[in-house]
Amino acid sequence: MSQRKSVFSDILRKNKEPEPKAASAKEIEESEIEQPVRKPAANQKKLNKATSKDYVKLTAYIPRVLHTDLKRAMLDDGELDQSKYIELLIRTSLESHSATVSKHSRRATG
Repeated sequence: MSQRKSVFSDILRKNKEPEPKAASAKEIEESEIEQPVRKPAANQKKLNKATSKDYVKLTAYIPRVLHTDLKRAMLDDGELDQSKYIELLIRTSLESHSATVSKHSRRATG
């Protein structure tokens, strides 16, 4: 007995053979980004800044574009800890500010 060809046989056969999926631009961008790999030291304990008395929580609202720029800069520099990265930026800015202020005060007194 031969099998009858169904009207839906082409559709069923097509569904069994998955078509190759084209990658979207976003998927390509994400796949091209290499994630930095950081290995913690064997006996190094992770610092819990939320419970440490040496740290305080700082909340600030920044423009969304600035946040995106920050994330890109962190990725470019291979930094994974946002707090650490922002601390470095603030320290650098304060050192620059201190140098500028002391330079101006020397002119005023000198």
